Amino acid sequence: EIKKAEVKISEYELKIKNLYYQIGKEGVQYGDEKAPLDAEPVKKLIADVRKFETEIQLLSSRIAEINEQKKAEALSKKKLKKIK
Repeated sequence: EIKKAEVKISEYELKIKNLYYQIGKEGVQYGDEKAPLDAEPVKKLIADVRKFETEIQLLSSRIAEINEQKKAEALSKKKLKKIK
């Protein structure tokens, strides 16, 4: 499950990188005449970036949670061995 989450995180990071590239391209089209961040296409791209960042945070939290569970299980097994 951790591997799947790590792969998904990598995919999202690549998507974010591509979105930033698209945001830059949109910004160049506007030049100095308008604020590119106010343009509707750019707002959508930024919203997509935020969505992927949220997903990355959720997946990272899940990975940390799984690692904590594994540590707790290993500690529990260690304690059981000492008792025997």
